[in-house]
Amino acid sequence: MLAFLLSWTVKRAAAAAATNKAKPLAKAGGLISVLRRLLLTSPRLVLDSLKILLPTAIFFIKFLEWWYSPSSPARVLSTSPLGPAVPPPRLLPPHPKGLAIGTTRYGYCGLCGSTIANATALPSGYVFCYRCAFSHVEKHGRCPVTFIPAHTWDLRKVLV
Repeated sequence: MLAFLLSWTVKRAAAAAATNKAKPLAKAGGLISVLRRLLLTSPRLVLDSLKILLPTAIFFIKFLEWWYSPSSPARVLSTSPLGPAVPPPRLLPPHPKGLAIGTTRYGYCGLCGSTIANATALPSGYVFCYRCAFSHVEKHGRCPVTFIPAHTWDLRKVLV
């Protein structure tokens, strides 16, 4: 677009030079002097160029606003729709009288001994079967490993 405006300015300068019997463009002293003379002799040139430049500038500014807005496609691709990843809780040390969790194999429930079905985490961070965890918390009101008080509404489903 700048090249179009520049060529249009040079053509207009050539036409003005031909009608006013002014010096040819080669001897005019450069592009800046040609532009200065055009602006002084033809104020309408500024208004004509604003017809193109002003809407283009407004479009460009609106595009930048859209691009840097939080709902922009660039923002959507760079962040997760679920928000930042939540780190897992730190496991609290087991209570001396609590369930010995170190002897159970990975993926097996420490309460019933079978593979974990419908994994559920207690507030302490330890994971058991939902049935086992619910019945233990409902009966004793605490975590079987750390003895931290717990309620049935504190149980969280683990999505595997």
